[in-house]
Amino acid sequence: MMNQKTCLLILALIQLSYQYCHYSQTPNRYDGDSCYCYPGFYTNNQNCFQCPNFSVTGNGVGKQVSDCSICSIGPYYLTQVASSGQSAICSICPNNSFYVSKQAQSVQDESVCESCKPGYYKIKDAISPSSDNGNKGKAAQCQKCPNNTSSSPSAPGPMPNQPNPPSSTNCGTCAEGFYATSQVSSNQNANCQICPNNSSTMAGPGTGVPMGGRMRALIDNGPMGSKPTYTSKDCNQCLKGFYNAADFNKPVDCQKCPGNTTTLKTTQGGIMQCTCSLSQYITALPTLNTPATCVSCPTGSGRLFNVNIVGDESSCDVCLEGYYLITPYQDPVGNNPGVGAQCQICPKNSYSVAGTSSSPSSCSLCKPNYYMTKAADSTNSAECQPCPNNTATLAPVSQLGDATQCTVCVAGYYMTQPYQDGKTAQCQQCPAGSNTNPGINTICYCYDQYASWSTTNNSCQCNPGSIGSPATTINTQGCIPCPPGQYFSSGVCVDCPAGTYSSSPGSTSCTNCASGQFATGKGNTSCQACPNLTVSLDDFTSCKCVDTSAVFVNGSCVCPDGYEGTPSSSSGTQGCNACIAGQFSNSSTSGKCTACPAGKYSQGTGNTNCKQCEINTFTSNTGSSSCNKCGSGSTNNADFQGCSCIDSNATQTDSKSSCSCNSGFGGSPKTSQSSQSGCTACAAGQEVNKTSGQCFPCAAGYYSSNSANQSCTQCSAGQYASGTGNISCSNCPSGYSSSDDFSGCKCNDTNAIFANNKCICKQGYGGTPNSAKSGSTGCTICPSGSYSDVSTQGQCIACPAGTYSSNNGSSSCNQCNEGQYASGTGNRSCQSCGSTLTNTDDFSGCKCIDLNANKPAANPSCVCNSGYIGSPATSKNSQLSCTACTAGQFTDSGKCSPCEVGTFSSGTANSACSKCLLGQFANGTGNTKCQACAPGSTSTDDFSGCKCYDQNSVAWNASNNICQCSTNQYGDASKATEAQKSQCYTCPNNSTSKAGAAKTEKDCQVPQSQQNTQFSFSQILNLSIIIFLIIL
Repeated sequence: MMNQKTCLLILALIQLSYQYCHYSQTPNRYDGDSCYCYPGFYTNNQNCFQCPNFSVTGNGVGKQVSDCSICSIGPYYLTQVASSGQSAICSICPNNSFYVSKQAQSVQDESVCESCKPGYYKIKDAISPSSDNGNKGKAAQCQKCPNNTSSSPSAPGPMPNQPNPPSSTNCGTCAEGFYATSQVSSNQNANCQICPNNSSTMAGPGTGVPMGGRMRALIDNGPMGSKPTYTSKDCNQCLKGFYNAADFNKPVDCQKCPGNTTTLKTTQGGIMQCTCSLSQYITALPTLNTPATCVSCPTGSGRLFNVNIVGDESSCDVCLEGYYLITPYQDPVGNNPGVGAQCQICPKNSYSVAGTSSSPSSCSLCKPNYYMTKAADSTNSAECQPCPNNTATLAPVSQLGDATQCTVCVAGYYMTQPYQDGKTAQCQQCPAGSNTNPGINTICYCYDQYASWSTTNNSCQCNPGSIGSPATTINTQGCIPCPPGQYFSSGVCVDCPAGTYSSSPGSTSCTNCASGQFATGKGNTSCQACPNLTVSLDDFTSCKCVDTSAVFVNGSCVCPDGYEGTPSSSSGTQGCNACIAGQFSNSSTSGKCTACPAGKYSQGTGNTNCKQCEINTFTSNTGSSSCNKCGSGSTNNADFQGCSCIDSNATQTDSKSSCSCNSGFGGSPKTSQSSQSGCTACAAGQEVNKTSGQCFPCAAGYYSSNSANQSCTQCSAGQYASGTGNISCSNCPSGYSSSDDFSGCKCNDTNAIFANNKCICKQGYGGTPNSAKSGSTGCTICPSGSYSDVSTQGQCIACPAGTYSSNNGSSSCNQCNEGQYASGTGNRSCQSCGSTLTNTDDFSGCKCIDLNANKPAANPSCVCNSGYIGSPATSKNSQLSCTACTAGQFTDSGKCSPCEVGTFSSGTANSACSKCLLGQFANGTGNTKCQACAPGSTSTDDFSGCKCYDQNSVAWNASNNICQCSTNQYGDASKATEAQKSQCYTCPNNSTSKAGAAKTEKDCQVPQSQQNTQFSFSQILNLSIIIFLIIL
């Protein structure tokens, strides 16, 4: 394959071969020394001129203008045949229609325009001439494909019952620069998304007329035969005006052409594709690393063909679209440089096609996005007005009309109401992050390649399977598709669960693995095939072996942990056997059953690991199925292979045996680390008791000088250790010898003992021991009523009160029995207290058993206390006792009597009743309290009741305790006092009152008999006035 340098060299040689002719000419194919005009041009034997009126030459070279006898293929039809000095006249097919038949030689009607231009679809068929329409046919009516879609020529109309925009059958491909995110279906056109980063899809072949290997560009609004593209990977071209800066076989990197250069179409090529536009001429050709050098043509002029040929200003030989010719171009002559065509802009918003027409009447079209208010005539241009309300035209308007010729929306707007006869389209501006090309776009395309237009809220939304927010500027990305291995759920990307996968970005769900496949873990982008002799698990998370005793691990069948053997290749045979108790197997044993190490065990079969022995258990053997319990007071070692005593001062004979305290230690070994007790070293003066194991003091005659001694040591001859707990022995005084038990020293007096390093009389004896080795004793026996012991230092002491000794030689005194006493000291016996008495706490006297009784000095027995009746108790459990008189009573000659009238007792055990205070009373007997006399009264002399101060009051009685005035009196007896007793007064004038009813004189009632005959002065006066008025 040739490289770029070789291609450039060949291209340069080819271009040099054409530099002898003007770019509108071609060398003679026979001799190569003369130049001829290209098809579509005619000559005056000096220069080549473009055929006028959209005509072209029929058979190659045009010798004169009348050779321009046919129309260009596509959007033109023949309206006047060529004649001498006159070319054919061709008209543009209206309504975006298209003529695809053979070029005609005779006059045609517009009805021959029966197809639609690429990128359009047919909404009405062409109508042939007939008498019904005045023998004037009509062209097909075509509508622009919506939403960046496209179509091929002769696209049929919408499907039946389908409103505009058409069904996806009509516009099933994407326009140049867009790629399909969803394919066409029976009721929906393709969903097209703009290519990112200034990239584009490959352009279709377009529409044109062959002219000796060159193409004359015609009015075209979409590539012919745009192919459907399905992913952004198909955006492998750079937009017009951009070149590919990427290395070969790398994704395109589209950069803007430098300076005033551009590309002629979408390209994958490098910077050498950056050449001059039709409004420029070339002064230097492009190279591998540099673009062409371009110079602007005079205003409105330019070149008709994009050919990379170096030239001068005379290359600008035609007027561009929208201009008409004033002065033709001039070729260079001698040293004089060439001069480009001089052109004038079309007036009144009119428009023209590129060419060499020199009359304003050639401006017979309207500028894009203008409608025609006046048609052009033989001398004047058309007159046009701008489209209203952001509407537009897709091609320059060629016929007289009105604003309804504006059938589409301008770039950046989408259609909310389609064009209708008599009405313009309604257009709405695209929101941030979206845009449109001019056309019938019911939606806007989104800048973000992972966003789509939502017809629900008329904005860009992230595609299903993407998270984030759509970008608001072009060539940026805000929507992030969930990566392969994940899917979109509730606004986040989630890993596909085990057994499923997603292989593409932007997935909204995960796919289950197929039968015979599996996917372990999460986030799988594909599934793996199960190996031989395995099948998928039901959930596809792994594979299972044909041998049911085996497991699938790391892509192969092996015996599971806890088993050993070789998996069988047959589904009916099991090749794996369970490990027995005391064994285990796993990856660390290479699948072999292995004995549990010491300190561990396994129970049952099929164990994958051995368990550590539990706390306080052990096993010193391998292959154990259980652990042994540690002995009492011991716990397991760190390796569980043996036991040791918890108490550091204890030992055991073996791991199973109980712990015992070490020699010289007493107590019981600890059973836990937190135990407060334990083996304790016996202190000096102690030894371990062989029976209880506790520390006990050394017995008299024995000692231990240090701690932790197992046993005490007996004193040596001539020494002694009195008492217990001795830490050493003392030497007997001179002349004394050790006693037989070494608890003291021997005295010469047989009735004496050695104590406190001297001889004293032994217990029950008193006196001074005889120190002579022979002779009589100095210690005499203590008589009854006395005693002696170690504390008395060998002296006889009288028994204290409450104690007695009945025998001679007593070493202690006995306490009196209960119910007895011994007063004074030196008592030989105790006396009985009596039937109602018992001993005091110190047994030195007696007291009444009954707490509510007392013993008179002259009385041998107890009597009940004042306020109590009954008989004193004779024993602690006696049913007899002294009982207290209740409230309202007092004791009277051994019985409880009620308090008399005028007296009371409020508590219990009262020996007498109390008299009521003045102003109080106690009615009846047995009163527990006194009541207050009513206001206006005071106590009677015996306090049994009250008497009212006012003698005119009703007599007082205890039932109501009240003072009130008597019948036929008025007043308030309760207000009477000792000083002012009279408060009740007789009712006047024989009036009456009930007792206590009248408080004032007015409360007295006049008798009924007097009411009928007596009138008051006021009544008489009122009656007199009435009679006087009647008389008048």
